[in-house]
Amino acid sequence: MNAEFTGSFSAESAYLFRHALLREVAYRLQLPGDRARLHELAFAAIEELAGGRAPEPDPVDGIAERTASTAHPADPFAEDLAAHAGAAGMKGLHKRYLGRAARHADRHFRDETAERLWRQLAALSEGCDRGEALGRAAGAASDAGKPAAAVACFEEALALFRAAGNRRLEARTLGHVAAHAIDVGRVEEAQPLAEQALALHRAEGDRHGEITTLNTLAIVLRATGRPAEAERVFGELLTANRQSGDRRLEALSLANLSSIYTETGRADLAEEVLSRSLALLLEIGDRRFAGIAQGNLATMISISGRYEDAEKHFQAALTIHRELGNRRSEGILLTNLGAHYWNQKRFDLAEPAFERGLALCQEVGNRRGAGFALGSLANVFHETGREERARKAIDEAIAIHRELRHPRAEGICRCDRAMLHLAAGRRGDAAEDWRQGIELLKQVGDRGSLERKGEAMEAVWVAAGGEPGGWRGWGEVV
Repeated sequence: MNAEFTGSFSAESAYLFRHALLREVAYRLQLPGDRARLHELAFAAIEELAGGRAPEPDPVDGIAERTASTAHPADPFAEDLAAHAGAAGMKGLHKRYLGRAARHADRHFRDETAERLWRQLAALSEGCDRGEALGRAAGAASDAGKPAAAVACFEEALALFRAAGNRRLEARTLGHVAAHAIDVGRVEEAQPLAEQALALHRAEGDRHGEITTLNTLAIVLRATGRPAEAERVFGELLTANRQSGDRRLEALSLANLSSIYTETGRADLAEEVLSRSLALLLEIGDRRFAGIAQGNLATMISISGRYEDAEKHFQAALTIHRELGNRRSEGILLTNLGAHYWNQKRFDLAEPAFERGLALCQEVGNRRGAGFALGSLANVFHETGREERARKAIDEAIAIHRELRHPRAEGICRCDRAMLHLAAGRRGDAAEDWRQGIELLKQVGDRGSLERKGEAMEAVWVAAGGEPGGWRGWGEVV
């Protein structure tokens, strides 16, 4: 029939045809060859409208920054182009646009989309190419707050690199596994893995890999309660990064040093160094790490009592995390924001911030962050008369920190639990927790926390009817 259709769809018919199930049925009624040709036509039309054939994407390189790739006008449509090319049987173009789509998602911090697309590309690849794509999927999973998924991808990639005899890629991937080991509770493996990766990088003469793995080793040392060793390594890294001209790594080294200064009671130096790090990150356009640095700076300023200034930094950091979809960092920041409100006795704002922070940390698998949020919630529950909930939360927090071998966090929580025991009249339990808590804080050199806990214990002790300073018999904080 060649008669021209002169009528029109009724509103009801148009609605029915747009229904997903009807569309699927109509699609399936096409013969496979016809469907493939239709996809090829759709591919050609989209590609032409999007600026023409995009070149092959940059080589997959796990060392390159996730946001560092050459853009093309077709990239926003690359995922659709890949789907049509795949359905049309155009294997080369399918891989090309899948790679471009994954990089586009990376550049725009769409982490879960990037992880999915890199996994799809890995499934179409072999050998080291497959391993590289899995490594990029792991990086996206990590940034999306899924450390367990990241480790699984890295370990699959590691097996591929070892099978291919590529020691450079093996070393780099070992370092990534080490960096994530603590987050998934494999604390004992972290340092040996980092040292193994470091030895391989040095054997291969890979200076960039050596610097990156030294940073991982320093983070592991800090996380396992050896701040002096971590500070030494971070200082060496800062010098090396300045000499190499890598401003991003310089900024990250400054931020890591700032954390060490905070934990060892050098607050003024910590704020000065972190401010320099933030300025560098903003200058080079690294919004993800700028958001993290700004949130950490907000916490420092809040602890110093400059609450109005801190609030501005908190809100700016939250805006960045939410725009980028960085749920892991948002969960940590919300816990710190809750502490900011807690210190001002704004309990009505502190509790929901802690609750939301805990929920996000649990959602993305950040157990350490969940431990901090639980410890903070315990203080709110105690302050508002919910003692049973307070004990349950603080017990769970201590169990998490002990399992993850985080002595600083465990020490803080034990001191807090000692004060809960004291307020409830359980002096024997209070004394035991206090002794263990301050001993852990002394082991890691956290003078700032020791001073703050000492001030808090004095207030609780006097409120419980004790003579000023009487608690010092349980253990001095100096």
